[in-house]
Amino acid sequence: MDEEHHSFWHKLFFGSSDRSEREQRVLEYIIHRIGEGAHLGDVIHEEYVRRNVAQDTLEGLLRDPALIVACHDYMTEDFSSGKLAPTPPASAAQSSLSDVGAQSSAVPLSFRSLR
Repeated sequence: MDEEHHSFWHKLFFGSSDRSEREQRVLEYIIHRIGEGAHLGDVIHEEYVRRNVAQDTLEGLLRDPALIVACHDYMTEDFSSGKLAPTPPASAAQSSLSDVGAQSSAVPLSFRSLR
């Protein structure tokens, strides 16, 4: 990849070169931690982030398109992978089936015929 093309993508995802190297590293750290499954609210309170950027700078980083795109990508991956699909434990499924059987026998005979 030539330098001009690399520069274009870098600016697109990480903003203009006006950002300091330290701010850039913090943004990359935040994206990395989110990729590991950490919550954004927790990450921005971590010592590394607090030590390396001021509060107003952090607010600017949180509005950065690169962070938003990365969060979107990680969320899309989580939803499409099936990791978030609800699955009841096997013991809960067994007990609910036995509860249904117990409930049907507890129903008075006159109501059983209406089913």
